[in-house]
Amino acid sequence: MPSFTQRVTLAIEKVIQSQFGATGQTIEYQVESAKVLNADRANDQIFLLSAGLSAQPISIAPLGVNAPAMLVFLCTDQPVDIRTNAASDTNFLSSVQLWCMAGYVSNVFLTTGSQVTTVMLKAAGGSAAALTVTFPLP
Repeated sequence: MPSFTQRVTLAIEKVIQSQFGATGQTIEYQVESAKVLNADRANDQIFLLSAGLSAQPISIAPLGVNAPAMLVFLCTDQPVDIRTNAASDTNFLSSVQLWCMAGYVSNVFLTTGSQVTTVMLKAAGGSAAALTVTFPLP
């Protein structure tokens, strides 16, 4: 695969009601993004996971230990627990439905609840890729 650039941009919206009870309101936006440059490997999939799975390994091939994912976006229709790098990892994210990560990850493991779960996973990286992230200004 030729090298490419992939970016994830997130917008956080905060609606602030008027202090005087008027119909006006203030909307505040904060936009953050992460970009992986010179990526040469990607994984882009949508799939179903059965209910009641524990630390189910999710393939992010051709990404892995020697060419880690550096930008990961995961979205589910049911809450899942996420472990990275090792199925037995005692540190994990709980009840996740939207997860965006800029960093190094070689493996992803999901634990599902009592319902079948639809998962969308996008990951990009590679052995020569570089990661940049916007830094929020005050």
